[in-house]
Amino acid sequence: VENAEYQKVTADTAKAAPTKGYFSPRPTPLLDSMGDEGTQKMRSMSVDQLKELADEVRWQVLDAVSVTGGHLGAGLGVVDLTVALHHVFDTPRDEICWDVAHQCQPHKVLTGRRSRIYTLRQAGGLSGFAKRKESVYDSFGAGHSTTSISAAVGFQTAKDRLGRKGHSIAVIGDGAITGGMAWEAMNHAGGMRSKVVVILNDNGQVSLPTFYNQ
Repeated sequence: VENAEYQKVTADTAKAAPTKGYFSPRPTPLLDSMGDEGTQKMRSMSVDQLKELADEVRWQVLDAVSVTGGHLGAGLGVVDLTVALHHVFDTPRDEICWDVAHQCQPHKVLTGRRSRIYTLRQAGGLSGFAKRKESVYDSFGAGHSTTSISAAVGFQTAKDRLGRKGHSIAVIGDGAITGGMAWEAMNHAGGMRSKVVVILNDNGQVSLPTFYNQ
């Protein structure tokens, strides 16, 4: 019931939201072909199509954020990576844990939420972070910070114990990787010989200067 009420609120918000931003319109045939069905069609796309899809997603994020505001650099820094992840891995069965989760705007565009992307960070609209209530593709609903590797290790451990195939992926930024919890999680994963996948998104978009990026 709670989830149904949540979906109704977000649907009502989407109806009242703008349908375009301030960037010049452009054709988005590959995004249009996906609709709000999720990532399955991406698995059969060629490399050239994936590159074009990334360009379409990049425009969509820019246009949406021109209306809604929000963290732009972090999302733009993972457009190509996000397309590649959803092409290679069997999402949502393979979990992607975003850290920090304001990297996930392109992920939301590709995972059945493009029609609501102009409600991003608005009351009753899409969250600026990953949110489990929104989508089965949001496997871990954290915003800040350094927790993705621990979460991915947990997902992978559960798979192993249940005898299920698949992968669990942590995408961690250059700011979040400086937190102690991230290093503890990597030590834990190594000790367990977990096959968890950790991707360091070292794109210089950390919000505050740290020793790591000076």
